[in-house]
Amino acid sequence: MKKKIWWWGRLLGEKGRAAALNDGIADLIEGIKSSALVNSSLTAYASGMFYYGGASMLKASGNYLPFDYSNISNAIGAAENGQPYIITLETLIAADPDYFFIDSIGLSTSIASINDFVSDGTGLGNVSAIVNDRVYSTMIYKCYGTNWENQLINVYFVASKVNGGSYSWSFEEKANDIIHLFYPHTTMTYSDIVDSQTGSGCAKVTL
Repeated sequence: MKKKIWWWGRLLGEKGRAAALNDGIADLIEGIKSSALVNSSLTAYASGMFYYGGASMLKASGNYLPFDYSNISNAIGAAENGQPYIITLETLIAADPDYFFIDSIGLSTSIASINDFVSDGTGLGNVSAIVNDRVYSTMIYKCYGTNWENQLINVYFVASKVNGGSYSWSFEEKANDIIHLFYPHTTMTYSDIVDSQTGSGCAKVTL
């Protein structure tokens, strides 16, 4: 991401702005990594992704920065092209993730699918994330392109959930800091964006 920002800054004659954005992103990422769990055995599943053909509960990402920076293992393998892909229900059940994080763009259909699979006795109801009520929604990550400000917000949200009391900051304050880093002259807030997007933003999900 930093390399792309540098090139756009050079192309548009905004190298100073690009440098400030890169530095701000680096500081935000370091703020997560410096207090992330060490040697965690927890796993997480990122789903509900929108990428070629719509979103679904079984369209997942094995390349998910919020997990990398929070030092939590991704429950599924990475794709060669780094993009979301469809997995089987059997793969998900066998992976038994401790957390589910569902992209808001596919939240309603994903919740419906989870409830249907649980009701049908497929075994999904025995997965740790569902048994322990650790199902959350996140900001829209991909909608044709990548929403990098949303993904940084997701980094902070995931870290706040899997790393417990390791951090002293308020998630919503950090979300607003990220928005103002990307859009320094805006009056928009995290809550404003959540209200205007599909789903519930970063929140607890009730199945």
